Amino acid sequence: MLAKSYSPELDDVRSILNDICNFIENKCKFLISGFGQEYWPVTVYADLPVFLEQLPNVIKQISLGNSTEIEFYEQGIERRLLLEPNGDFYKLTCISQTNWQPDPSNETINALELKNMLSEFLESFLNITYSIAPHLENNQWLKNWLNP
Repeated sequence: MLAKSYSPELDDVRSILNDICNFIENKCKFLISGFGQEYWPVTVYADLPVFLEQLPNVIKQISLGNSTEIEFYEQGIERRLLLEPNGDFYKLTCISQTNWQPDPSNETINALELKNMLSEFLESFLNITYSIAPHLENNQWLKNWLNP
């Protein structure tokens, strides 16, 4: 169980996301693949909180049919995914800020499949969060984060 209190002056939802990811670091894997790379060099500790911070807004934008992006800015990964709607699909463009170059740099995915995949990921994370820190289920920071 993760039992920690947070300070409104010193913390925000990122503190919670970081603490949860730190707690589960050796208990689960965070896997991303695509753009010619079977597994991206991402970690639960550093990259998952960055991804999670953006996830509810990305899901919302996809639900609205809007363009959006996901930034992986931690050292070693340094990539951006641009998500642009195109009918029933989304065109994903990977932009690398390192020596690694995506090949291909563009992929296409069904919009509903993309939304469902990201929503299921978020739901799994929340299930883990509430199982190890049930006191967070009514946390206002989490509620605000989930409803951008």
